[in-house]
Amino acid sequence: MSTQAKLDYADRMMRAINKFDSLDMEILTRLAMDHAEQLVESTAGRGDFTPAVFVVAQHGPDDPEENIVFVIDGPFNEWPEKSQAMRFAGRGLYTMQKIPLAAVLISKAFMAPESKGMPRDHPDRRDVAVVMGMSFSRKCHAMAHLDPTITPRVWSPIMTECESPLVAELFIGFNEAALNKKNPT
Repeated sequence: MSTQAKLDYADRMMRAINKFDSLDMEILTRLAMDHAEQLVESTAGRGDFTPAVFVVAQHGPDDPEENIVFVIDGPFNEWPEKSQAMRFAGRGLYTMQKIPLAAVLISKAFMAPESKGMPRDHPDRRDVAVVMGMSFSRKCHAMAHLDPTITPRVWSPIMTECESPLVAELFIGFNEAALNKKNPT
């Protein structure tokens, strides 16, 4: 890609991102929650499903928004595996020349009463479906969880004062590819 082409792409990217900051992240999160409910239902309440990432993307600021779904088909248990999968999706977006405006991850997670240590190590942990998302600018965050063992199934309130470090890995992968720090394939 020539220097001018890179500058043009960077300009399109920044205009698209600035335009997207006004999106209500709660709406995007609710769409992901609806999908997660269907996943939980399809697994008979076990909550055993394949993680997926929903991305709202554009080719440029004047192009229509597109919804792209990445199904994570591989290990997704430990941080290095999760980070690698999310960065791979981000690099894939760059390869497709799609600017990720926002992303929402649907995954399983452990939830436990507050204590020292990780929830996965707590004897009273339980599996939950979790939806977490953020915008490219990292100004908008959202997270909610659903315990598939409780009937009727009710989502937790959507939290907007939260961090989404795993979702941020998708944007890091995109930026790495855009800056040619890594091979985008």
